[in-house]
Amino acid sequence: MSRTSEQRKNRRYRISPLFYISGVLVTVMMLLWLIPDQPATEPASEMSGQDMQNLPDDTLISATSDTDESSLISGAPPASLQALPDFTESKIRKNSSAYQTLRNSGFSARETHAVIDAAKEVRDLSKVRAGMILRIYPRVAEKPEEQDDFSRVSFLLSMTDTLNIMKQADGSWTGSIHSKPVSVQTEAYQGEIRASLWQSATAAGMDAEPVYALSDIFAWQIDFSREVRPGDSWRVLLNRKYVEGTPLSWEPVIMAEYHSVSGNHYTAIRYPPEGEPAEYYSPEGDNLRGRFLKSPLRYSRISSGFQLRRFHPVLGIHRPHYGVDYAAPTGTPVRAVGDGTITIIGRRGGNGRMIRIRHNAVYETAYKHLSRYASGLRRGSNVQQGDIIGYVGSSGLATGPHLHFEFYENSRFTDPLGRKFPREDPVAPADKDAFLQFVQESRRQLDRLQPSTIARKDATEDRQPEADDRF
Repeated sequence: MSRTSEQRKNRRYRISPLFYISGVLVTVMMLLWLIPDQPATEPASEMSGQDMQNLPDDTLISATSDTDESSLISGAPPASLQALPDFTESKIRKNSSAYQTLRNSGFSARETHAVIDAAKEVRDLSKVRAGMILRIYPRVAEKPEEQDDFSRVSFLLSMTDTLNIMKQADGSWTGSIHSKPVSVQTEAYQGEIRASLWQSATAAGMDAEPVYALSDIFAWQIDFSREVRPGDSWRVLLNRKYVEGTPLSWEPVIMAEYHSVSGNHYTAIRYPPEGEPAEYYSPEGDNLRGRFLKSPLRYSRISSGFQLRRFHPVLGIHRPHYGVDYAAPTGTPVRAVGDGTITIIGRRGGNGRMIRIRHNAVYETAYKHLSRYASGLRRGSNVQQGDIIGYVGSSGLATGPHLHFEFYENSRFTDPLGRKFPREDPVAPADKDAFLQFVQESRRQLDRLQPSTIARKDATEDRQPEADDRF
């Protein structure tokens, strides 16, 4: 058989591709006819929480036979109302008011005045501060069209106090303040200084307030600008207030100890333990409060001491330096080292902005090169020990920000770093026995309590501390 006749025979038995396509289409149509229809939407009760969150905002979920029909028969709020938030939260903005915030939250002018008038019985809302949070609670209505009313407004006055203004059945409003219970816990902290008092205290879990208190307690015994050394250690006993387990505030230090590597040991006990006025005493009953602080700055470093001959960096000549220079950043607060009256406040040539204070008939102090003064001070103003009187600067003849501090005794320059000054009165003889008993109780409590955190290391222990870090 020839090749041409064989090819003609194969083409006679070849099946067209259209036949296969037609068969597939017929099969698919039969399957679709046999499979039952599925519901267009699934019951809302069968949708997962994630599916619900992924729905668009305008998606409507229809109720099915699984819906609880009893709620519809009994008149309970529909599911759409039950899903409303418990409250909406607003914040009083700067240059706004409680009235404006309520109006912006949907209150009518009449209702807003009613709420503010009801609050006046317990709190004047015209004096609320910016940033205060208020919560508005809606009234759960039976019908959606009635869901435009409010049942309560709460102003969060503090961590403990909330002003609640409730709407009564007759439509009137009444105000009251709810206070959360405050618990007090006695805590102990201790640390060892590697670079600074501040870093060891923060590593021990203390924040700024008790750290400043610790430095103030020993302000007459220790100059934290120059006498703190790596290896010094400390312990404190104090009370802390809590609200529902959240720290609220610190109470005054009950007892504090400071051990220096040079061998000095200082102990302070607050007495009387409750109420004011109270002082800090040594275990023997001597008052720790001296007539003058050892430094006008809480923390700094001494860049130049009291010298009879020193090269002046600006004038370029040798001249006496009748004071102590404390290097510190511009704006560092400057404290009055003792009670007294301001006799000079203003610019004085190369001294720049300065303040001079007369403490009594014998002692005076001067504070120079200030950047500015504390508000409200003038010549003749009375200041107390520890009051902020100005801020470090570089006014006058100065190469950089620092405080030049001078001390006068009988109108003569005196080196304050080498002087010991008299102290305030000790514990009264009539209270001595009670004081000594309180000292023993406090010491036992400090020894018994496990420190909240023992700060043996801090973040910079591997770095060699610098003088201006030793606070």
